[in-house]
Amino acid sequence: MTARLSVTALLAAIVAAGALAGCGGSGSPKLIPADSAEALDGSIQEVADATAAGDCGAAESALATAENQLAALPRAVDTQLKERIAEGLQQLEATVPAQCREAKPKTTETTTTGSSHSESRSHGSGVEVDIGRPDNRGVDWGHDRHRGAPPVNDSDLFGDWTLGQENGSTCTIELKNSEWFGGYSAYVPAGCPDGFFSANRWVLSGNQLLLTDTSNTVFGRFRASGGGRWTGYRESDGARLYLNPKGH
Repeated sequence: MTARLSVTALLAAIVAAGALAGCGGSGSPKLIPADSAEALDGSIQEVADATAAGDCGAAESALATAENQLAALPRAVDTQLKERIAEGLQQLEATVPAQCREAKPKTTETTTTGSSHSESRSHGSGVEVDIGRPDNRGVDWGHDRHRGAPPVNDSDLFGDWTLGQENGSTCTIELKNSEWFGGYSAYVPAGCPDGFFSANRWVLSGNQLLLTDTSNTVFGRFRASGGGRWTGYRESDGARLYLNPKGH
């Protein structure tokens, strides 16, 4: 089937990287341990099998497992190797949903449209996002609507952004326009502020931009601060963060 061939083409690059690393698992610590490479290979193959069968739930679950396995690799494993595999998984994120839908029997879906589209989408696929949690200063962002400010649309956010921590590291992330697990796919490379390596999804929920994973774990929360810029904090410890359009 077309779906299987396309996904398999992506798998080849990912598995090649992982398998090559696993071959030397007993040698250099920069290589992926053999048992980890085997487990990752198995999860990725499950993605291909489920996609070809039109079992989208199983495909998404297997892909989420592969992403978690990648995130759990020892810190000593070569960073560039991790990035190669992560990029392959990101490509699968953009490829699997549409191809899986093509492979399965057509079903009727209810699509929410209108001005509440962004917020409704984050709930419509069984994904529940907490948008009313106070931040570490006690500010309830869920009730701060910035009255008088123009609305922000999903399409306003597609593209490259600088993610940074105040007085800390910065990196370039991509907020993609590929729908993914009730939100959109995000590419977050190694070298970003701590705590964001597993982020692979973004959601515009109410007045907040959230960086999450496919299990809906929130890593960062942001709100518009003017001039196209966003400010926020890291969910784990409240560290102050910012998101600026690339080039600003």
